[in-house]
Amino acid sequence: DKRFFHRIDKTVNNNFVNGSASETLNTYDSYGNIITSVVNVGSSSGTTVSAIETTTTTSSFGTHNTPIPSKPDRVTVSKLRSGATSLSSTVQYNYTSNGLVSSQVEFYGQPKAVTTSYSYNSFGNSTSVTISATGVTSRVTNLTYDNRGRFVLQKQIVPGTALAQTETFTYD
Repeated sequence: DKRFFHRIDKTVNNNFVNGSASETLNTYDSYGNIITSVVNVGSSSGTTVSAIETTTTTSSFGTHNTPIPSKPDRVTVSKLRSGATSLSSTVQYNYTSNGLVSSQVEFYGQPKAVTTSYSYNSFGNSTSVTISATGVTSRVTNLTYDNRGRFVLQKQIVPGTALAQTETFTYD
């Protein structure tokens, strides 16, 4: 069994009007997933970019009801600007047994990490989305669908206080 992938290892974009340029360098795993992407933004000198800002995205993939690793487990984005300290943020994904996202944690590993949890019906439609963080009241969005699971009939946002917002939808 042979598999072929189109891979773009490097791209360079030059803006000749203002003299800026960007360069993207990608690294792939054996399944064709981009595991590292480095974007340099700055000025151009030929086919290379003198970077003022560098953004590095690192991803790890897992098999979540897929035959090959194709869904991200963790994505880390780091930004470095010349003369400044590096900033980074990580998002971690968790999945249900049938491959749907059960939760994602933004700012993973940080004290104020934000967790978004998802619940689904038998059609795979999201029925509840809960956003929570330490020290903050959770916000819950509940969705109700028609009997065939095709159309949203009601959307209710409960921000953790007595005030709830409900939207009702009708279709013809």
